[in-house]
Amino acid sequence: MSNKTTPHYADQKGTIATGFDRNTAIAEGDTVPTDGAAGYAPGSLFLKRAGTSGAALYINEGTATSCDFNPLKPQGTGAGAVVGVGSGYKVARGEIALDGSNPTPVATGLTTIVSAIAVLKRTTALSSGTAFVTVDFTGSDGTLNLYGWVLAGTASSGTETVEWIAFGT
Repeated sequence: MSNKTTPHYADQKGTIATGFDRNTAIAEGDTVPTDGAAGYAPGSLFLKRAGTSGAALYINEGTATSCDFNPLKPQGTGAGAVVGVGSGYKVARGEIALDGSNPTPVATGLTTIVSAIAVLKRTTALSSGTAFVTVDFTGSDGTLNLYGWVLAGTASSGTETVEWIAFGT
């Protein structure tokens, strides 16, 4: 049987299914449903709990009246593959202290960066120092340049810690 809970925020559109049955978009059990069974929404997921081999997560590529659950596979490996933008990209990530100058260069280990993000690592409210960080990766050497800024919009000379993630080749 399925239970529903509503998140605790003003917008009540979100509903989370907890517990599972055949009529939800997510189901679980020891055995993957037999192809042709009814009652599973197209695109619904099935989490296989038992067994020592084979995939653990399946997607219904059939219809509500005739399911066809296939294992989700790594990107680009055939039927049931999760396909997305950026096939072949790598992810690099790390943590570094700003060096007090702009920019603070970061060697990511990537050859080319196509996207990056950086955030200040902070557990307290801002009272002084670096207010935000911007990134630049226009070169083709895989270097991520971090720039620290104070609220007045001028360069920061702070040495706060920054967490970063970069995507590329």
